[in-house]
Amino acid sequence: MSAPAAPRGADRRPVSRSGLAADVGLPLVGYYLPHMLGATDTGALLAATGVSAVLVVWRTLRQGRISWFSAIMLGVFGCGLVLTFLGGDARVLLLKDSVPTAILGLAFLLSLLGSRPVTLDAAQSWSADRAETLDQLYRHDASARRTFRISALGWGTGLLVESLLRVPLVAWLPVEWAVGLSTAWMVAVMLA
Repeated sequence: MSAPAAPRGADRRPVSRSGLAADVGLPLVGYYLPHMLGATDTGALLAATGVSAVLVVWRTLRQGRISWFSAIMLGVFGCGLVLTFLGGDARVLLLKDSVPTAILGLAFLLSLLGSRPVTLDAAQSWSADRAETLDQLYRHDASARRTFRISALGWGTGLLVESLLRVPLVAWLPVEWAVGLSTAWMVAVMLA
């Protein structure tokens, strides 16, 4: 028995990378711009966290619903802010990224136990204009379901590894280097 056909007119274009670029690029600008203007490492890291949170809230409001992915991201930022206020040292602020990243990795992996992996909600968040098409494709195309599930496995594993390997970067390098290399490491893991 063959897999059901994709819905008529289903759009199989790759998901836009602009959402991912904004998720990574805007927080980097949120860190380096205040830092260049004389802000402390702590202040610049808090600014970057704030930029990220505003971006997630804006996307959630634009879609008119809170997706699995948006809820996880808000939880990650909330956890990061709590950890920030518990330890004000710049290295602690950088290390605090490892905790939410590990939690996010676990969320990707745990979503495989349910009917919808987080990667589907993430794709819908990053391409809100194609959210319904992606949902139909997931429900009716076995290869699409397999792709989203394998992607969740890859993201979950990658984020867990990334969070663990970030610790030595932050512990051993100057803060200015650790911010850039930590982000570069995160981007490299995401691209892989």
